[in-house]
Amino acid sequence: MKILIAIVIVYVINIFLSFKQMKKYKEKTARLKKEYPTSYISTGKNQKILKQGSIAILVINKTGKIEYGELMKGRTVFAKFKKIENIDGLFIKEAKEKFAHEAAIINAISFYEKIK
Repeated sequence: MKILIAIVIVYVINIFLSFKQMKKYKEKTARLKKEYPTSYISTGKNQKILKQGSIAILVINKTGKIEYGELMKGRTVFAKFKKIENIDGLFIKEAKEKFAHEAAIINAISFYEKIK
């Protein structure tokens, strides 16, 4: 019985922390929309079960140049967004080549290409 209670408590805490993480994601995208009103905000994810997942947020202008990017990587709800180094100023073709190893970034670029 104690094990069942412990599992339920851990599950409830995980749900709470997941909602907190989703709130941070929404706040981050809202802030970027205000800072870059004429650019596209594109997101991509690479979700894996029991392995490190990632979410990328890219700000791409109308010419296809990446103005800003952040990436959240981790296995837990404690992962945080961090600025993607050396992505600012790259065009999407260059970013695809340079960040080919990062599926979330590639997915965000693919999403931009679909909506443009």
